[in-house]
Amino acid sequence: MSDYPVSLRNIAPEILQVAQSLSRRNGLSVADVLRLALLSGVLVEVAKAGPDQYGLYAGLDVAYLAKSLRRHLATPIDLLLEQGEHPYQGSFTASAGASAHPAPGSPPRGPADPMMFDPGLGDDLETLGMGVNLSAGLIEEPAIS
Repeated sequence: MSDYPVSLRNIAPEILQVAQSLSRRNGLSVADVLRLALLSGVLVEVAKAGPDQYGLYAGLDVAYLAKSLRRHLATPIDLLLEQGEHPYQGSFTASAGASAHPAPGSPPRGPADPMMFDPGLGDDLETLGMGVNLSAGLIEEPAIS
């Protein structure tokens, strides 16, 4: 058992409902959904905090953090691009007059160039020992007695 406190009291009921819905959709337990969300969130917070005086991000090498974040953020970044909500959207378009921030209420832009992301992402994930996400079910490990 962990020494860390675990409490769901401060999580908004709406978020727990989303986690339960995702759990049913993907065949994961709610605990697994929350564990994966915690991992993603912690990695994002580490990146937001920036490096220390040694160039480490909460003890993580920047290359390792970047590869770990790519796994968690590739799909959300695709969604932002498809909906015209990415803050650097203009830098991804070829048109000369494209705005970096679309006007509120403007129609979403088309999908991002599919070649923007490295097709070797799966190999990188295997190298990092990270292969399960919310879109894939977990393989149940037998309990060790």
